[in-house]
Amino acid sequence: EYFSRRFSGQVAILHSELTPGEKYDEYRRIASGKAKVVVGARSAVFAPLQNIGAIVLDEEHTDSYKQDSLPFYHAREVAILRAKHFGAKVVLGSATPSLETKARAVKGVYGYAEISKRVNERELPETKILDLTNRSLMEPGDRLFSKLLIEQIRDRLEKKEQVVLLLNRRGYSSYVCCSSCGHIFTCPNCHGNLTYHKADSMLKCHHCGYVEEYPESCPECGSTAIMRVGFGTERIAKILQEEYFPDASIGRLDGDVGKVRNNVAKTLHAFAKGDYDILVGTQMIAKGHDFPNVTLVGVVLADVGLSLPSFRAAERTFQLIAQAVGRSGRGEKKGTAIIQTYNPRHYAITLGAKQDYEGFFAKEMQERKISLYPPYRFLFLLKFSCKSQERVIQACFDVKKHLDEQGIPDTVCLGPISPFYALVGELYQRNLLIKTKNQEPVREYLRKIIAELSGKAGVDILCDVDPMEY
Repeated sequence: EYFSRRFSGQVAILHSELTPGEKYDEYRRIASGKAKVVVGARSAVFAPLQNIGAIVLDEEHTDSYKQDSLPFYHAREVAILRAKHFGAKVVLGSATPSLETKARAVKGVYGYAEISKRVNERELPETKILDLTNRSLMEPGDRLFSKLLIEQIRDRLEKKEQVVLLLNRRGYSSYVCCSSCGHIFTCPNCHGNLTYHKADSMLKCHHCGYVEEYPESCPECGSTAIMRVGFGTERIAKILQEEYFPDASIGRLDGDVGKVRNNVAKTLHAFAKGDYDILVGTQMIAKGHDFPNVTLVGVVLADVGLSLPSFRAAERTFQLIAQAVGRSGRGEKKGTAIIQTYNPRHYAITLGAKQDYEGFFAKEMQERKISLYPPYRFLFLLKFSCKSQERVIQACFDVKKHLDEQGIPDTVCLGPISPFYALVGELYQRNLLIKTKNQEPVREYLRKIIAELSGKAGVDILCDVDPMEY
């Protein structure tokens, strides 16, 4: 919208909500030279522009710039390659840059420019961290909302100001189980827990997209005592509406809302106009939005991503909190942010609350150096899959042994590792993680070994360079 107003008739838009016909029309406009500016998601980096002058990656730290399925690529790396070809500039913008990007800037690989003051030199919001282990801080009988957060929401509603609440977990309940026998409803494809979505009374897999109707009884014991455990954005919005603020207008923005064409834009536009008093959402609401009337941001549970088995867990938690806090007080009125957590002393949360990026960068770089993770090492993830669990494990050990025999300096191979989803359909999954300072010898070795072994004995091997997860 902003670019279309500034460059009327010269802007093309590329994203997943376009129909095939609309995408074709946009590609024709770009290839013919009628569109000089392309705005879009990750795949827009491949737009057929003929004379590129600049490529801008806004919120460059976002994981969604990396495609984690074939073909594996990172939009940042593609942008740099295309810019070299055309002699163009690449601009990586973020208030919380990824550690890899910041480290390259510090070393002088990238140029570095810092905006040290907030837009219009507004004050940073007043931030409070609440310890959820202290039950006296909570609303009676409520495990989700503290007394202070409810009081602050009520105060903002009385002042006709707006509130943003963040919980980075969609759906109504995290999983569903039988309270008689303990059976947990799981996805038949990837065997992860199914999440309950109340709006359409469905159980959904957030990994592969499998859907089934909400069960009336347990398939194991026949009991009708089905129990819903945990919470997500859908449940948060319902509790607020029914138990605390029945007269408030509450909107929701998450991946479920975004599946309906143009729903994200409609929801954001409605909130900007003041149609909603409270907006509840996942990380989608924390990214770069400017709502001048928002004076309160609440992070309902800051720990959601902190305990995930990922070396990026602390970084993602810090980025999410810092970005969310920054949505408050962007107009004339001073803002407040309330962060609810079970880990009030964790550095990702304390530094995120203060938006102290430099402090977090220094601390997290120490952690990465000790554990040999990026930016101190390059990562290669070998993904093995096979219908036979024994063969996939043996293949991992064979490749690992062969790699170790190559004697590549400063290179460590970890595994076999069972990924979070260790059985997808009929295929057993195992990984090898390679950490190295010497990219090229490892690349050359992997090209040969994958060409020789992939597909043999029913074992397929894929290589993901610089994986976000493993």
